[in-house]
Amino acid sequence: MTPGLKRIITINSKPHGHLLSEFDFNGSTRVTGSNGAGKTSLLKLIPFFFGADRKSIIGGAAHPFTKWYLPNTNSYIIFEYVTNRTQLAHVIITKEPNKAGEMSYRFVDGPFINSVIIKDSESGLSQAIPSNELIQSLLDHSLNYSKAITSISTYRSIIQNLNSSSWPREFTPYSLCSGTRNIKHVEKISIALLQGEFSMENSKRLLIEIIGMQDNDIKLGINLEQVESWCNDYQGISSFAKYEQDFADVVRNNNVIIANSTYLFEARKEFADRSEIIRSEVLPQLTAEKNRLEVEREKALLQLQELHAEEVELQSTSKIKARTLIQALSYNDEQKNSYIDQGMAEIATDFSSLSKKREELRHRQGHFNKLEIEIDNIDDHFTKIEMTLSRTKQTTINDIENDLRDKERAYESEKATLGDTHNAEKEQLNKVASKKSDSIRKSKEALLSLRGSLRSSLENPAANEKLIQELEKLEELKADSQQAFSNHQKDLISVGKQEAKERSETDSLLTKIAEANKSIESLESEIERLSKLLDPSSETLVAFLNEHSPNWENQPIGKILNPDILLDTRMKPELCQESDLLFGIGIETGHLPPSSFTTVEMQERLTKQVRECDRLIQERDNLNTNATKLKKTLKETRARLSQVQTACDQSEKDVELHTQNIESKKVEILQSKEQNRIAAEKAFSVNETDIKQIETELSEIASQLQTNLEVENNTHLELKSDLDTTFEQEKETLLAQKRSAIATYDNSLALLKKEIKARRDKAGISDELFKEYKQEIKALEVKIETLENSEDDIRDYHAWQRTQETVIAEQRQEVKVLHETLQTSEHTSAKLQSEITKVRREFKSQLDEVKAQEKFEDTNLNRFESCIQKIDLQFVESDLGDLEFSFSGDYTTLVHSTLAKLEDIRTLKTTRSRQIHKLEEITRSWGTGELLTFWQSSIASNEQGSDNSKIAVLDRIITEVLPTVTQTVITQSMNIGSMISNFRDGLKTIEQLIKAEGRRITSEVRKFNDFEIIDSIEITINSTLKRLAGWQDIDDFAKIFSEYDSTTKQHLPPLKFYRALQTASTHIGQSNNHDIADLFEIQFDITENGTAKIARTNHEMKHLSSNGTNLLIQTLLYTAMINSQRTENNVSVCFPIDEADKLASQNLEKLVALLRESNINMVAAMPNGTPQTTSLFDNLYQISKRGIITNKPSPTELQKAILKTQSSEVM
Repeated sequence: MTPGLKRIITINSKPHGHLLSEFDFNGSTRVTGSNGAGKTSLLKLIPFFFGADRKSIIGGAAHPFTKWYLPNTNSYIIFEYVTNRTQLAHVIITKEPNKAGEMSYRFVDGPFINSVIIKDSESGLSQAIPSNELIQSLLDHSLNYSKAITSISTYRSIIQNLNSSSWPREFTPYSLCSGTRNIKHVEKISIALLQGEFSMENSKRLLIEIIGMQDNDIKLGINLEQVESWCNDYQGISSFAKYEQDFADVVRNNNVIIANSTYLFEARKEFADRSEIIRSEVLPQLTAEKNRLEVEREKALLQLQELHAEEVELQSTSKIKARTLIQALSYNDEQKNSYIDQGMAEIATDFSSLSKKREELRHRQGHFNKLEIEIDNIDDHFTKIEMTLSRTKQTTINDIENDLRDKERAYESEKATLGDTHNAEKEQLNKVASKKSDSIRKSKEALLSLRGSLRSSLENPAANEKLIQELEKLEELKADSQQAFSNHQKDLISVGKQEAKERSETDSLLTKIAEANKSIESLESEIERLSKLLDPSSETLVAFLNEHSPNWENQPIGKILNPDILLDTRMKPELCQESDLLFGIGIETGHLPPSSFTTVEMQERLTKQVRECDRLIQERDNLNTNATKLKKTLKETRARLSQVQTACDQSEKDVELHTQNIESKKVEILQSKEQNRIAAEKAFSVNETDIKQIETELSEIASQLQTNLEVENNTHLELKSDLDTTFEQEKETLLAQKRSAIATYDNSLALLKKEIKARRDKAGISDELFKEYKQEIKALEVKIETLENSEDDIRDYHAWQRTQETVIAEQRQEVKVLHETLQTSEHTSAKLQSEITKVRREFKSQLDEVKAQEKFEDTNLNRFESCIQKIDLQFVESDLGDLEFSFSGDYTTLVHSTLAKLEDIRTLKTTRSRQIHKLEEITRSWGTGELLTFWQSSIASNEQGSDNSKIAVLDRIITEVLPTVTQTVITQSMNIGSMISNFRDGLKTIEQLIKAEGRRITSEVRKFNDFEIIDSIEITINSTLKRLAGWQDIDDFAKIFSEYDSTTKQHLPPLKFYRALQTASTHIGQSNNHDIADLFEIQFDITENGTAKIARTNHEMKHLSSNGTNLLIQTLLYTAMINSQRTENNVSVCFPIDEADKLASQNLEKLVALLRESNINMVAAMPNGTPQTTSLFDNLYQISKRGIITNKPSPTELQKAILKTQSSEVM
């Protein structure tokens, strides 16, 4: 069985006027009947079953419910239902005897049995037993039951399984849910369905209760007085801050006087000590240094001059050696030409082939001798001789050509090597000179560029560009500040008048609010007293009399008791034996009137006073609203006044500050120009000296390069000439040998041919041939003899050739080395000469520095003594302080600082007196507060009258008091900001909860968009938090506070924090306990017959569509609500729907099915049921004066067919 309500039984209940009325709600139910028949009264019992209180069902006072539903002691309301354990149980509700308007609830196991309450009398008529006999009857029927409950809230908690820890465990079996599951708020949804006309406000409050929020769950935690106090403190600190710079200037000026006096005193000691050191140590040391430099200069110059003389001597020796070697090489060249003329190379070549010639001679002689013998073999012999000659010729030519190619390759290689060496030497010389020249030229170009710039700076010294820009900016700022000051003065007058008018109106409204509060307090006190009298659960004497002594007002005790005794909770009354005596004394009370504490009169008086109190509260709220609006306007005006005043003061202060800064900046510009001119003059002089030195060095480098290149060219030409000559001689010798070999071969071949011809002609040799052959042999013998006689000359020639490869080559290399040595020596000599010049220049520079230092120290000595005299004239011991003197050792700066401080100190003292007089006038305009109190108690007292004492107190305010007060304001800023921010976050959290619930409701509603005529229904929950009065101001403040909270929080909040808090404070009184219903709205979007409509208010809902459509929308909303929050889906819930005939039959059918899917049973009430809707319901009831007619709907044809099919399947 599904947990849920099954039956409602009423006994002797007025709504139906019958002894026993039973209604089965296990399924969808239709109740019909004419108006006044009791349909609505029956439907109201459904929320009553779920725990609705009587006021929400009936309205008005508490007792009318019992007079209507339980008019007699034998009247009963019984709810039969299935519990969470799927067991039947019922609850019996009866009227509490002797307690007006009170009821009791008693749970009983099992289904309701009529005979428990309905009994047959002796006359045969059935009647209900009194409630005081119920327990005995239950015992007679052996039924288990619980103890009685008199609290509706406890009953509601049990039936819905809410807060199970707050009620006894014996009631757990009677809940509809188990564990942590519940069906919270189902009674409120049921009541909402019965209200008939849709109420947007009630629906919103129902939604608030569903999400677990109450109207006063979000509290701000601060009051308007706290905020106003903070604003006043903040404004006080800000007001002080307007003159804080002036105060700081006074302290700073006094500190400057003390610091200057102390500085001058310490500076005098430094000047005196330094003067003594200059006289006794520095000047003698400089004289000694000057003498030392002169000695060292002479020593260094002497060393360099000796080295230079050595290099000159080396150059002379090298030149002599070079000339000797060059003469020897010239003689060798002459000898080489002589050998060429004699053809010695050819002779030497022939001599080298002397052995071959001798062999040839012997061969020819042998050949001649054997010529005759060999005639027979002439052809063979000719061939052999010809081949021999050819091979000899070719071998000789090949050898000569190979030698010639080797000589050419050697010549080209030596020539290329000589050229590369020459080019490398030239390149190296040019590179060295170029490197030196480039470096020096770059320095010269930089110096020339710098000279132009320095000349321009010297002629027109410029100030620092940054200082000029700062001056222009300061002048613009001064003009802007003057214009702003004029505008702010005009605004100040206008806003001041407006503030006075609004303050007067606010005071008037606050007076009226105070009077209304007094009246409300008086009425609330009286209402509380009457409520205690009417509260049956209180422990007062009057509550006891109402419960145990009906009509006590007309009895003697009621006539003589006064209100104080009746309301006393310490009487502890109890029932005793009845007696007409009062404390053993009999008195006559017949002439006394009844007690004025009658329930009806007190109830009427309570109602009147409640209405009067509500009226006064409404009137007060209206006054508060007007006062809040006016106060907001006043605060805005005051804030604006404060802003204008602050801006005006700040503008005036800015004008003065900019004026002072402009004058200071002009002085800085003039000083900057003079410093730049002096620096440019010194730099220009140094630049000219450096340029002259660089030009001298460039000239020396160019001269040295030209000399070196000439020497290198001469050497290269000589070596190249020697190489060319040797190669030509050797080439010519080889070519001559080649020609000789060819001629010899041609002659031999011609002779051989003649010989062969002669032999062929005569088979022998002719005389001419023999003669010619003999001549050749003779010529060969002569040549051999000549070569043998020239052997000594050839030997000398070969010796000379060997000399060319060794001695002459060494001599040429030595000449080259001598040239290089000479070049290096000349370079070294020039370098030494340059070093001598450099040493002279360096020592001159050092001596000039020593002399300049000597002059500088002498000048300093005079300046120090002058400063000491001036300090002695201005020094006053009373102005000394304990400040630490820090001296870096820069006496020039110390002198300038001393002269500047001597110049300023007299002016500073005059300014100090004038500033103190002005500040004493400023303090009179301060408001009240800790700062002024401290000033008045310290500075304004006669005991603290001196300037130094006043400045000391002012310094304490700035360094001690003001930080303390400021820290307090900062702490309060964090507290107030956190509270308002948390309040804002709380509202946003509620907004998120409502939106989440809204999304669930929207999702539920979208499941049911399937009705006739209505195309679609959308129900959405929209947040209206941003439209809430003051929300934007509170949200803006919270954002500003968040920015401030993210900082180090060691400083005052910004001005926008103060302004935002002032603005937000106008809503604090309204927002402390805000109505959460104002945070959202329910929006209905309906498309009906193609027309889209939207409703957000009761008025819009009323005109949205037909009554049937509105009822449908309302039912969908509450269905979605209960589905959204119901945690026990299997619990069956009854939805009471009055006037259900407003719905079209098709929509009613779909609605019944929709609710059935959601485990909800519709209990629909309508005047008359139609046949079309009869089959929709499981139970049909018709209520009339004659009684209740119960009908079960007959099955439709379709249902019959289904039943028949199911029966056949079972069989």
